[in-house]
Order: sequence, then structure tokens, then C-alpha cells
Amino acid sequence: MKRMNKIAAGLTAFTCLALGFDLPAVAEEGAEHEPHPFGLSVDVGPFTGLGGILIWRPFDHFGVRGGLHYAKVSLPEFEVEEEYGGANATYDFEVVYQSAPLTLDFYPWKHRYFRISAGVLLDRNEFSTEATGNIEVNGNSYPGEQLNSTVEWDDYAPYLAIGGDFFCFDKAKRWSLGWEIGAAYTGSPTVTVVNSTGNIPQGDVDAAQKDLEDGVETITFWVVAKLSLTFRF
Repeated sequence: MKRMNKIAAGLTAFTCLALGFDLPAVAEEGAEHEPHPFGLSVDVGPFTGLGGILIWRPFDHFGVRGGLHYAKVSLPEFEVEEEYGGANATYDFEVVYQSAPLTLDFYPWKHRYFRISAGVLLDRNEFSTEATGNIEVNGNSYPGEQLNSTVEWDDYAPYLAIGGDFFCFDKAKRWSLGWEIGAAYTGSPTVTVVNSTGNIPQGDVDAAQKDLEDGVETITFWVVAKLSLTFRF
């Protein structure tokens, strides 16, 4: 019987980890812990950067959370040959991840931290490039020029996500390692292309902007995937 209990406990633990639930309390140690109403979380993700989240769960099945994420990534400059759309032009590429989620959370289980979240994402994510050198635009070549391009999305985006805990580090369930997966509908991006030197005809600059718009117009969702370290109190 003890062996069967150990096997059952192992299967339960594996199921909880797979579904993102926190591990249930051990029976010998008393009843399940009540959810802690407040929490602070440090998050990191490939499309959000590093951030912090404030958690408030005043009711068994409902709560709210809000926070801020930020990261700035600059890639090494690279050269684009003529067959790839440039004429020996050098490109600098930079990504700024900056977003602030605000969500209403629904917890299907009173003593679990698995949740379904819906709300809004304040979106200030931005891609930018700086092309310098012999630039080819609209079939015309312009030596010694510079083009600056920026791609931005809507400031406010509807956001839907699910999340939970892989496991808790302590019996009181204050410290935990968690996860979140979601998506925000950002709409079609806004593209801006500027010739800072002013020597490229505006018609060719507009053509370059149209080409970039066509290339990114289908990016209407921003995917969020995060790991989090949370302290609840």
C-alpha cells in the first residue's frame, strides 16, 4: 500500500508540473494553504525582456496584476549586398522591448495559482534600422547616403494569456517558479522611413517605406512567453 501511495504521489506531482499547477500540500501536514493575496514577480522572456509584476488576489477566484518590461538589443552591424536589396550598404539594427501589462486574472481553482488573464498591454515595442553607404532604393543607387527606418505598433493592445507555477520552493507556497504564455493583438505596424541627408528623392523614400510596410504588415500579434520568480505574502 505504501508503494502504491508513493507511485500515486509521483504521478500527481508530474501532472501538476506538466499543467503548471503548484504542488498540492502533503496530507500529513494539514489542510491546503490559503492563497496569499499579494505578490511580487520578476519576469524574463525573449520577446519582453526583463520586468517586474505586482500581484493582488483579493478573492479566491479573481485578482489583478500589472507591471513593466524592458530590454534594448543592438545587433552587430552587417553589410547587405546588391542582390539582397542594397548596394554594399551597412545596416545597424536595434530592438527596444518596452511593454506594461494590466490584466484581470481568473483562478479556476481556489488553492491553485493557475490562471487565465485578460486585459491590455501598453505596447512601446520598436524595431529600427540605420542604413548607410551605397544605398539602392526603388531600382536607383545612391552612394554615401543614409536611410533610417522605424517599425512601431499600436500603443494599446488587447491581451490574453494563461499562466501558473511549475512548483513552489517552500511549504508555505510563498516562493515559486512560474510561467506565462500569451498574445497581444497589436494591429498592423506603423512604418516610417527617413532620408536624413535629404539627397534621395521623396518618391524613392516612399517606395522604400512601402516595401518595408509590405514586409511587416502581417505582424499583427505580439507573442509573450515568460518565466517568473514570485514571492507572495
